[in-house]
Amino acid sequence: MLTAERNELLTRFGRGTPVGELFRRYWLPVLLGEELPEPDCAPVRLKLLGERLVAFRDTQGRMGPIQDRTREHLVSSDNGIVKTRRRLMDAASAVARGADPPGLDPEAQRARAMSMVVSRELSLREAIAREHRSRAETVSGA
Repeated sequence: MLTAERNELLTRFGRGTPVGELFRRYWLPVLLGEELPEPDCAPVRLKLLGERLVAFRDTQGRMGPIQDRTREHLVSSDNGIVKTRRRLMDAASAVARGADPPGLDPEAQRARAMSMVVSRELSLREAIAREHRSRAETVSGA
């Protein structure tokens, strides 16, 4: 028969506990493939070894978990990570196919760098509007 102390040692699996650290060294299947049916499908939230995770299938069809930080009241960062990873994988796939990755087309770029000195009498918004009007007049020849 186990002592209460030994039972406590063997049944706690949180981070930093002996059993928890042992389990974290091994690959643990937690979902069936059918639960993430296709690439880029909606992520599945789950709890494993006391930790909240988000399981996903990326554009290449590979599955993986990431830490669920949505309860931190920041943003749904894990969904952002998934989306960012998808964009990077799409870009890498395009390069592997010999195509240009998304975003290289200058027409797709909306933001432009600009250098100017703003007078104290103007707000930044007014100064930028004036600069844009000035550049448009220069281009149109007016």
